[in-house]
Amino acid sequence: MKKDLLERVINEITKEKEEIERSIASINKDINDAPSPGQSHSDTTRFQLTEVVNSLSESVTQKERAISNLIAYSGKIPENMNKILLGAFVEVTDSENTSEFYAILPDGAGMNIDIGGKNYIVITLNSPLTRSLLKKVTGETVLVQVGQNQRTLKVISIK
Repeated sequence: MKKDLLERVINEITKEKEEIERSIASINKDINDAPSPGQSHSDTTRFQLTEVVNSLSESVTQKERAISNLIAYSGKIPENMNKILLGAFVEVTDSENTSEFYAILPDGAGMNIDIGGKNYIVITLNSPLTRSLLKKVTGETVLVQVGQNQRTLKVISIK
């Protein structure tokens, strides 16, 4: 189950990276088609598009780093845990007894992955939710502060 989710997160990040790379290729074509300084009094279009390409290239680098981190972590992910750590799959309930499922991974924050009919939200060590949950055990209740909002969550299961 964990390896399946990890593989799906890697695939999603790879798709995002490939889409960004296609955008870069398209913008580079637009740069080549834009008027050169000799054809126009302004080189604004080329400059602006180059800035967009630079920003998108940084996103590609971040995606590549995330993929590498997840691939490296895939051989180390523990199958079962008795407390919440990196690699944990956690079920919690809120004050209305609604179940939520989280996977704590090194990258891929915010992704929603369906595994066995349960929608797992990927969270990373940087999130306030993860910091509140770390080292908790089944049955513990945690108070999570995110901005002005406070939530009480009960840990139902840890895998």
